[in-house]
Amino acid sequence: MTWTTPKTWADGDYPGGTTLNTHLRDQLLALYSPPMVETFRTTTLAVGSGTTQLVTFDDERFDTDWGGAAGTFHSLVSNTSRVVFPYDGLYEVVAFWQWASAPGAGNMSINLRLNAAGSSSGGTSARLILGGADRTGCYSLRTAFTAGQYLEMFASQTSGASINLSLGASVTGMYVRFLAG
Repeated sequence: MTWTTPKTWADGDYPGGTTLNTHLRDQLLALYSPPMVETFRTTTLAVGSGTTQLVTFDDERFDTDWGGAAGTFHSLVSNTSRVVFPYDGLYEVVAFWQWASAPGAGNMSINLRLNAAGSSSGGTSARLILGGADRTGCYSLRTAFTAGQYLEMFASQTSGASINLSLGASVTGMYVRFLAG
């Protein structure tokens, strides 16, 4: 089920079951349950000092399409670092993370990159979040994406030692929700 341009009714149109399902029921279900995903890590990720690490996501709280059907934002099998936008439109994106410890010195940062193909210098930086010594962070944006584009998260830090990104649902991951076409 996808969003259907609403019918323009004319005098004498009969609202049969198929027409009502397409132009009323399905539209209400789409508004009630839009496509969305939340990905996260179930293991820690070591980020060495002075390096940039691609963050992969090995689990999901949900990945749904219109009306709760199975979604296509994220794969648990291939390209697990990517959150893919299945439709042209406006999306809300929330990236969240937690470092296991604060650096004694140096900084920690998260970079969201568009179509980076796993490379910390690839694609376009959608947002670089310089966290300083903050252990936890969350960044949200609302912007338009084209179907097939994707975001990846990269972590870096300069503490002088390796620091882990923490694990668990709503700890390190991404949440994406379709807002409008």
